[in-house]
Amino acid sequence: MDTCSFDYPSGKFLEITGTQVFCTNCHLEGEGDAFTFSLLMIGVNGGTLVLKGGKFMMNSATPNYPSLADVQASSGNTKGGGLLIEGMFL
Repeated sequence: MDTCSFDYPSGKFLEITGTQVFCTNCHLEGEGDAFTFSLLMIGVNGGTLVLKGGKFMMNSATPNYPSLADVQASSGNTKGGGLLIEGMFL
């Protein structure tokens, strides 16, 4: 995805399972006090999320979420997985 926008979701921003997602120059914004779970979830063998450029903004002085991302992607010899954030304003 290029130059996309995810604004004020009611659930997780992204939940990636067993696939690869690449976001370039995207804008993610939400209420930080509205979440009690991690905002991004990456799981299963090969689950990969790459965020390059753009902004990730949580508008709250008292956030409730435990972490930005919950990464449970397996890394094996055949497929790796995980989260890469590069040049993104947090």
